[in-house]
Amino acid sequence: MSDSWIRIVPTDPCFVPTSDAAKRGVALLARFAPASESGEPPHDVDAGQVVFIDCGANFSSITGPWCKALMDLEWWGERMTVASASNFSNLMIRTPCCDVTTSLNDLVYDWSQGFARWWLEVMNSSVGTLSGTQLAEIGAAVGHDVRAVYVHR
Repeated sequence: MSDSWIRIVPTDPCFVPTSDAAKRGVALLARFAPASESGEPPHDVDAGQVVFIDCGANFSSITGPWCKALMDLEWWGERMTVASASNFSNLMIRTPCCDVTTSLNDLVYDWSQGFARWWLEVMNSSVGTLSGTQLAEIGAAVGHDVRAVYVHR
């Protein structure tokens, strides 16, 4: 049996909300994406350090944020290895496609992925995706812009 998660990550990988803000985020996620009977209820996670939040089997491709050129996955894997050696404390890269300095977090992942120390999640939610309005509400509740990562394993 496979499982799916909705993970809501801040756009700044180092962001951690206050305890009250995190509780407001959990409450909104529970309202927007309640867990099914086979899932865990919405909750927040603080990993203590920045980690890569991948989309699992949903992964399709990575493109440059400006030129939209497909990234070579071997090149990307090498940059991830370097970044992981520093516990993802330095995500800055220079893209091979358009020679622009950016962050691994700002590449265009299809499906969405990102880096975060803290995030909200719900397992096997009874909804598929969240709307832009719902994500904006969660972002306002936690005090930072967020994006959704839809994980399938």
